[in-house]
Amino acid sequence: MILTNTNLDFSYWAIIIGGLGLFLFGISFMSTSIKRIAGDKLKKIITKCTNNKFLGLFVGCGFTAVIQSSSATTALTIGLVRAGLMTLVQAVAIIIGANIGTTITSFIIAIPFSSYLSLLLFIGAFILLLTTRRKFRNIGDLLFSIGCIFFGLMLMSNLSYLANEPAFMELFKGLDSMPWLGLLVGTATSAVIQSSAAVIGIMQGLYAAAPGAISLFGVIPVILGANVGTTTTALISAIGGSKESKRLALFHVFFNVTGALIFMGLNYAFEFWTGDINNFVNSSTNTFYFDPMVTIALFHLVFNVAMTVLVFPFINPLCKLMTKIIPDKGNEKKPIEIKELDNRVMREFPSTGLYLANEQLVQEFGLVILQFKTIENYINKPVEEDAQYCHELEDSIDKIDRQLNAFLLSADKGLLNEVEFKTYSEMLRAGKDVERIGDYGESLIGYFETMVEKKQPLDEKNLDLINEINIKAVTIVEKTKDVYVTGNINEALEIIKIRRTIIAQLEGLVTDHLNASLELQAGNPKFIDLVYADLIGAYTRVFSHCSNICKLFANDKLSNLDNNEQEKFAKMKDRY
Repeated sequence: MILTNTNLDFSYWAIIIGGLGLFLFGISFMSTSIKRIAGDKLKKIITKCTNNKFLGLFVGCGFTAVIQSSSATTALTIGLVRAGLMTLVQAVAIIIGANIGTTITSFIIAIPFSSYLSLLLFIGAFILLLTTRRKFRNIGDLLFSIGCIFFGLMLMSNLSYLANEPAFMELFKGLDSMPWLGLLVGTATSAVIQSSAAVIGIMQGLYAAAPGAISLFGVIPVILGANVGTTTTALISAIGGSKESKRLALFHVFFNVTGALIFMGLNYAFEFWTGDINNFVNSSTNTFYFDPMVTIALFHLVFNVAMTVLVFPFINPLCKLMTKIIPDKGNEKKPIEIKELDNRVMREFPSTGLYLANEQLVQEFGLVILQFKTIENYINKPVEEDAQYCHELEDSIDKIDRQLNAFLLSADKGLLNEVEFKTYSEMLRAGKDVERIGDYGESLIGYFETMVEKKQPLDEKNLDLINEINIKAVTIVEKTKDVYVTGNINEALEIIKIRRTIIAQLEGLVTDHLNASLELQAGNPKFIDLVYADLIGAYTRVFSHCSNICKLFANDKLSNLDNNEQEKFAKMKDRY
């Protein structure tokens, strides 16, 4: 609906606000749709960018141009840094490239025949109504989102009627006379809606809707502010993260704030040109006239390219500066280093999230193996430091488990294909078993500590037997880790068979030991006999959990779930 009069009543503002809502929804939904179509391929490209900062620049630019969200690129990059898969220099190059890539949105919005693109709303809706296949529905989603963007812009074009309103003219003149206020407005708005492209698109619509109401001198600070405001994504993503991720967030703020200050100075220096409205609204007298929307898009591009040319040669020294500002402290080094996971990555790019989650789960496996090797040392030579280290390992295993569960459960499962969904389910199952193995490891070290404290050690024969069982446990857990990493079905079946044999042997050991002990002690078992039963029971559960993990690969996965879990996963898959 396009207004034909200047009666600016409630219906007028309803149309404007509705258009703004459609525009913001379209930008967000378009990013999500593109990630569904090409998210996995894009993830592989960006994760391979690990050695060349020039390649990182182009990957960051292209990646952001495709997904239409520098905020999403920033969150993904910081997530990779937090996980230890990308260095600060590599990540900085990608962030700089993302700033250039996001300018493509401004040019899309400035397309001259944009009003016709609102027809994509109908085409997208038509596809969504006629098909249930995910591939075609993703295309329908993309077309529908683009249609929303341009239909929203068309509705917002009604702002042109405000050009005759004194209050509106005064507001725009205020931006002309107070450019620092415009910088603040752009920063705050972009920080709130988490999209500099959306803020710049809105400004394009206002600038084009009311030609002559404001000069480029007043518009530029808002654009600069939008670039500053988008750095809040990096700051939020880095909270609680590693030193490297915090340094990357600081660089992002430094880059955009420095650029904004430099161009604010240039804006003042060339006020005689940017402040003259006639230079940009009168096509008949200005040889270099551009459409108002294109003018803003060009400035946005020039700003980011100029800052890239200025800063890129100094990436290495600037990264060293960030390291000095946020230094590593000598007393912060810990024997167990846990990689950080950023839930925003799992929500925005679940295919990448699965890759990071897999790295985390493999690390958890490694800590469990280290725990049982430390138990082996304690069995043969009880040392308090080894016992304490086992407890620290268990704390780390629990921390990884909590973080991994929160990370996986934050996934947008609609972005997962069938294979990825299967992997997602397997991770949830395997993670539970690995964490439980760690729990039994802590129980075992607790039993051994109690024996030392009470000065009731196992006799030499039983000590050798327990030592042998523990060595077997280390071997089985290591093989189970290999099965999880490789998916080798034959190895998985072998562990499942070995587990049955071992458990039968262990149960026989407990029965024989207790029967012999009760006969010798007239029905009154000693403390050590009860602990012996607990030790064997704990090892039995360790082998069982290893077998559970192997069954994810050796058997049909769903056959290992109980009825409630099968129903839960079936509904989840149908829903998404």
